[in-house]
Amino acid sequence: TIENIQVADIKAYYQTYFRPNIGYLAIVGDITVAEARSLTEKYFSGWQRADVPKFEWPAPSPAQGNSVVLVNRPASSQSVIHVGYPFDLKPNSPDVIAVSVLAEILGGGASSRLFQNLREDKGYTYGAYASIRPDKLTATLDAYASVRNAVTDSAVHEFIAELEKMRAKTISEAELSLAKASLAGSFGRSLENPATIARFAINTALYNLPKDYYKNYLKNLDAITVNQINELAARYIRGDNLQLTIVGKTEDFSDQMARFGDVRFYTVSGDPAVSKTVTDPDLTAEKVIEKYLSAIGGREKLTAIRTLQLISEAEVQGMTIAIAQVIDKDKGIAVQRIQLGPQTLSSVRITREQVTATVQGQTMDLPPEAANAYIGLLDIFPELTYAEQGIRLELDGITTVNDEDAYKVKVIKDNSTSVDYFSVATGLKLKSESPISGESTINGYGDYEGIKLPAAVTIANQMMPVPVKAVTKSVVINATLSDQELQ
Repeated sequence: TIENIQVADIKAYYQTYFRPNIGYLAIVGDITVAEARSLTEKYFSGWQRADVPKFEWPAPSPAQGNSVVLVNRPASSQSVIHVGYPFDLKPNSPDVIAVSVLAEILGGGASSRLFQNLREDKGYTYGAYASIRPDKLTATLDAYASVRNAVTDSAVHEFIAELEKMRAKTISEAELSLAKASLAGSFGRSLENPATIARFAINTALYNLPKDYYKNYLKNLDAITVNQINELAARYIRGDNLQLTIVGKTEDFSDQMARFGDVRFYTVSGDPAVSKTVTDPDLTAEKVIEKYLSAIGGREKLTAIRTLQLISEAEVQGMTIAIAQVIDKDKGIAVQRIQLGPQTLSSVRITREQVTATVQGQTMDLPPEAANAYIGLLDIFPELTYAEQGIRLELDGITTVNDEDAYKVKVIKDNSTSVDYFSVATGLKLKSESPISGESTINGYGDYEGIKLPAAVTIANQMMPVPVKAVTKSVVINATLSDQELQ
């Protein structure tokens, strides 16, 4: 969808929705009203008023029971958990300040109930938090944490338990005082930034707040009593009819989720996950691999490839980086370099015995788990020798990848499991998922001397803030490689 957006679409959106008659301007600083008016007229007088489309959004229907949404990311070492629900709380409600105190007690920081439970007591996570966001349309409560896969179900249980406990009017005077102090301190510190004052002015107009809302904020915060906060907890906090969304390696915990509510599976792109059973009783994972090898050139041609040089380029934060791979199968050496222009950012040298990484002039041996992610490069096409490597394969049904039906094949070696997806129609590999190297989605193939190799690959892993698309720029097959090229 994003790639289909054109400049004309952005311009049309701006022309439709960016109009001064629905805008707000706040100016804070050493300036008079007359000066501010003069500058505004100078720079904004040409901005024309126009009708802006208005939309009516229906309020979410009250949930009937808990809903559990699982999103499978086999490469994830942790589960990301969000537990919450929508409800009605407008920004100008008289309860907003007190509800912010509820959020602070529930999950506002290191002294909150969720943090103390899931981190300090259980050790499930580095931090567990919660927020409550009033809104003109729909307010939301969101409690969240990233936890180890193995404790996903236990963490969900604790989230729900803490919500139910707070609803039962259990807030103490000590908790209330601590939350008030934290919020008062944050409010005071925020006033050091002039942008805060501007935001206060806009919020007052945008949400129809009382004119003295921020002037009296600290007084109204301090006036909240423990009885009042517990009554509001019973009104706004609940441990049922929840929306639970969990992203992670679902095979580690999906069979334990039904006790929390109705379970549905979605893809990472937000579409309902489609899983089909393989109806051909004779089809095996090994046959899927053979179809793939035939589709990219056949065993004979692939086995004849002894060296490979591949260069791809990717855009990272506005910069173009080059990813170069050099592999000599007979010498048992592979090198992967990441370069920014003439500068080498990092390099990894791989042999069967040792994998070393060099970053900013510092060289280190990679631990076995990380090294295993690179060892497969030595075989160029590791699928050729799965049997010799003692790798076990499992065919795990049919799913959808890139709008294609794809066989899901688990690749199991020792205690590590990765997943490859192969097109049912063409046999080509569409995607790979690994706990170590992350996800690689293949965006088409190119023909290189009769061999099909990925023309572009989108890479997503824990080391990258956003997915990166690497486009193949050159491929050289069976060239003689010097010792220097393999250093």
